[in-house]
Amino acid sequence: MLQHDLARSLAAADEIVVANVFKSESIPENERMDVAALVAEVQKQGRRARIVPDADEIVQIVAPEMRSGDVVAILSNGGFGGIYEKLPQRLKSISGGAVGQHPLKASAKA
Repeated sequence: MLQHDLARSLAAADEIVVANVFKSESIPENERMDVAALVAEVQKQGRRARIVPDADEIVQIVAPEMRSGDVVAILSNGGFGGIYEKLPQRLKSISGGAVGQHPLKASAKA
């Protein structure tokens, strides 16, 4: 039920990118989030959703796709591989260092 509620909430976004659950082996199997099922459920609701294995790959894939005015919300219970620092750095490098011109408008840490 919680996974279904999460999918409904995430479907409010234009697009979601989900990474694998960190240390999922430490969570009892019957309590683990099924990332593939979550993405499939969001897609059934007409939204773009995909699985990207880790923070570094997310930064490398998502940053070049971002456009001016895009809003990014990063939801994690920890440092998530340094994504909070890496994404803005990657955006800055894409824009040639012009901070005011990079496509990231806002980032929320939850």
